[in-house]
Amino acid sequence: MRAEGLEGIGDRVRELRGEMSLEEAAPIFGVSKSTLARYEQGASYPDAEFIYKLQSKSGISPLWLISGIGDPFLHEEVCGFKEPPIKLNPKIYEKRQKIKEKIDKEFFIRVVFVVENLLREKKIEIPLYQKLQIYIYVYEKCLSNKRHIDEEMMREVIAIAAPNSFLLYEDKTIIDLVERILRIYNHAPSRLKERKRDDLWQALVEKFDASGYLLPISQKDQVIQWLHQKLEEVKQMEGVKDKDEIFDIHDDDEIMSLIFSIMTAQGGEDERKRAKAADALWDALGKDFGDPDLLFPIGRRGEVVKWLQEKLRELKTEKVDKKLKDTKVVKDGEEGPGWF
Repeated sequence: MRAEGLEGIGDRVRELRGEMSLEEAAPIFGVSKSTLARYEQGASYPDAEFIYKLQSKSGISPLWLISGIGDPFLHEEVCGFKEPPIKLNPKIYEKRQKIKEKIDKEFFIRVVFVVENLLREKKIEIPLYQKLQIYIYVYEKCLSNKRHIDEEMMREVIAIAAPNSFLLYEDKTIIDLVERILRIYNHAPSRLKERKRDDLWQALVEKFDASGYLLPISQKDQVIQWLHQKLEEVKQMEGVKDKDEIFDIHDDDEIMSLIFSIMTAQGGEDERKRAKAADALWDALGKDFGDPDLLFPIGRRGEVVKWLQEKLRELKTEKVDKKLKDTKVVKDGEEGPGWF
């Protein structure tokens, strides 16, 4: 049975053996000749004991052996020795030396600084050897792809360092619940404008001890349940019934589709005309429904849809009337310019 994500481990074991025969290498690797052969062929995979002993004897990086990521060897400070007790394929050491000679020290220091700050901010604690592997991974990824250390790269770092975690502000269900609560705070009868977005996030962070906005995936359901409870508390406190809960038209696909159709009908392919039409439409919508922020009770959603449909029908009727008016029919029966 093949293990997902371990493809290539046999090739790396074979690379470590180098020019040695299976008979010569098996005692060094601490396994039988047949077991070593199965590892190299991919018929089976090394267990934790094999990887630990190999790392202890040679300084081989477990991350590199398993995934091929980073430097094949751990730093001497992690291994605890300057010269490993056993020597494997010399070409591996030559490859490492070439990597070390080409390294951009200034950029590598920057990588270390950025990664350390991220791990500290997210309160991710991992062993030193894993940090070293992440430094090398980010460094090589940025250089090979000519990338900066951007947000996408930071997400990759978090995924590697904390694979069973998630960021609160990147979960759509959590974001939607937070927005629903905030809309009630800001548009309920008491008009609690002083309730800021940061207050709710702070309460969430304190409740789940997530100062870096990072939590184990196992806690996601608890967070969602807590936000649902908070939503019901706020609705009860403000006397908001389900039909009175505020919705944002920008999140409504049907409404946004109607708005886009109106913009296109008025502005055609001209972006400036479409933008001007959109501004006028937002103003009219806010004025007619009494909220310039375009945040309305769910119970009025049907009215908003009907209002937009009527606007679109009016525009289409005007266009047809204009074309009819511009069409001229010659007396002898010939058609003038037009579309009849």
